[in-house]
Amino acid sequence: MTKMDSTSFADQIMWLKKSVLIVLFYVLLISGATAQPVKVAFIGDQGTDVNAQAVLQLVESEGTQLLLIQGDLGYDPDTAAIWEANLDRILGVDFPVLTVVGNHEEYEWPSYKQFITARINRIPELTCTGEIGVKALCQFKGIEIVQVAPGISEVEGVLAEDGYEEYIDQSFATSQAKWRICSWHKNQRKMQVGGKKDETGWGVYQACLRNGGIIATGHEHSYSRTFLMSNFKQQTIVHNNSHMEIDKGQSFAFVSGLGGKSVRPQQLSGAWWAAIQTLDQGATHGALFCEFDQLLASCYFKGINNVSRDSFTLESRLGITPPDPNPSDSTMASIIAIIVTLLFD
Repeated sequence: MTKMDSTSFADQIMWLKKSVLIVLFYVLLISGATAQPVKVAFIGDQGTDVNAQAVLQLVESEGTQLLLIQGDLGYDPDTAAIWEANLDRILGVDFPVLTVVGNHEEYEWPSYKQFITARINRIPELTCTGEIGVKALCQFKGIEIVQVAPGISEVEGVLAEDGYEEYIDQSFATSQAKWRICSWHKNQRKMQVGGKKDETGWGVYQACLRNGGIIATGHEHSYSRTFLMSNFKQQTIVHNNSHMEIDKGQSFAFVSGLGGKSVRPQQLSGAWWAAIQTLDQGATHGALFCEFDQLLASCYFKGINNVSRDSFTLESRLGITPPDPNPSDSTMASIIAIIVTLLFD
């Protein structure tokens, strides 16, 4: 009988170790992500008229599972009940909705907050801690959303500056979520294409960026999306591809402010913008939709005229650490124990 070459046998054992480790790595990676695809719609600056209702109907028809509203809900006094009635009639009383406070919630913010809190309490899959719409951390099917209110000075009881940057860092400090979203209403001037001024400070943008969060805003009545960025304050672009790799230190921001109130013309531009839709481009009211899967997401902006104006894909790299290419025997023993637990527990 011919003896097996000891070097060849050792190489085969090492190959087996590496293969098992890589398989386990991806099993554990996927197990920590969203179990099923989750479709999220992003809007802002609604109102309650026929255009706002048409946007809600679009949200419903696209198979949305969670609606995130980046502020400015009803605009006028005594409209909170009408706003809630629109949600109930078009989306349903148990449809998951989250909103942050906008400057036009100056009239009835306590009523809006009461409606949203009651809705959250009716939905077991949607949980929030903190002050809803102002300074809160919410979770929905593996997605984490931090709500803050930088620059909001018009609403009684809401502070324009209240440690929001630190709150974002603290909220995501121990996060295992593969998809993280920062939601607020106002903008910095260079983070919108209309006539808004600097109102939030760069701190919240940079805090969300270093935690791998996607930045969702409203306020300006248009749609605009940046390329993948490594610094918002300096407008530093990672690349200009339509596929963006989200990680700590690189993400993107958008304004989705065509929720129904009006469509405004473009006033600003910049090399960091991947997509711009204003009155100048013939934009209509609509919403940004993103379907978040395990580690990938596909997104598109769609108007109430059923025309898609922007599309892009995302890849989450949050929490991904490549496996050790040369695992020790003790590491392999731990890996085998985990595999046995996964298979037979």
